[in-house]
Amino acid sequence: MHKVGPQHVKNGVLKYRAAKNAVAVTVKLPQFLVDTIAATPTGDMRFMVKKKGEAWTSKESFGNWFSKCCREAGLETGKSAHGIRKLAATISADAGATTHELMAQFGWKTVSQAEVYTRGADRHRLGLQSSSRVADHIENIIPRTLISGAGKIQKNTNKSTI
Repeated sequence: MHKVGPQHVKNGVLKYRAAKNAVAVTVKLPQFLVDTIAATPTGDMRFMVKKKGEAWTSKESFGNWFSKCCREAGLETGKSAHGIRKLAATISADAGATTHELMAQFGWKTVSQAEVYTRGADRHRLGLQSSSRVADHIENIIPRTLISGAGKIQKNTNKSTI
């Protein structure tokens, strides 16, 4: 990401090839981010540059700088550029993104990389969906009169002999 710049964005859509594996990545940028980028000084070919406008020479040097900024800001989570990426993948999966959507968004080649994030989100979502089906089915087969009386304690008319 340290090499991404204005040339990679058209109509609010970011397109680039992941450096690690050359997989095409396409991401719709939220308007607040487009506005923030427009209001921030950047390099001609890179969004993120050093103080003097120089480009980062390596992802490691960018990552070290980013981590330092996070520590200085007092951030407890997402303390690295990779941590932000993991957070974004988790949020996407929790919001319902499929394995293949995550692969497209993050430039992953294998399903197993995306499943790290979708597995937990899917288990939660699918558990809710499945239990709702059971509840709906039960409500359809049991007469309403039985359901409405459920949970009521019958009055005991027998006197205790103790």
